[in-house]
Amino acid sequence: MGAAVGGCADPVGDLDRERLRELARTPGDAVGDLHSGTWTTLFELERCTCRELAQSFSPCVPSEPPVPLIGTLALVEADGLLASSFSLQLSNGNRLGATFSGGVDADGSFVLAAVRHDSTVGVTSDLLSRIDGAFDEDGGASFEAPLAVRLATSLAVEVEGLPQHLDCRGDYSLTGTR
Repeated sequence: MGAAVGGCADPVGDLDRERLRELARTPGDAVGDLHSGTWTTLFELERCTCRELAQSFSPCVPSEPPVPLIGTLALVEADGLLASSFSLQLSNGNRLGATFSGGVDADGSFVLAAVRHDSTVGVTSDLLSRIDGAFDEDGGASFEAPLAVRLATSLAVEVEGLPQHLDCRGDYSLTGTR
């Protein structure tokens, strides 16, 4: 999958579907539930290979100039496993959300992954996401992490103005505080 598709550079990198599924099921070595709770998050778009797409097809939340997005992240930790769901309220009134799972280590580092597959008449799509981060060393009251989101879509028929196959990504910086 190293070739460019739909005018995008190679978006796969660390967002391979099977690798993400493995990461989502792999626990870390942390013990307890120190990081469980509700977190306020800030997402800032760093890079997007899909800017030419309509907003409804892009994994990037477009705005010029880029505006940070504030959201809520609910985390549940249980002995090395993390599960999360987050929600963003977009300026157009839509809500964007995802569910992640993965592992957290005793040093506060964590990896969360999400794989979502949708198939409707004529369209199949995968939304693949990964968060690699670390909680602060002062009791885990904040964290920083890059968030990578990949969209891979195929249309069964050609639609004027849209690529039949698309594979692109958006990269965000993500911070969270309690």
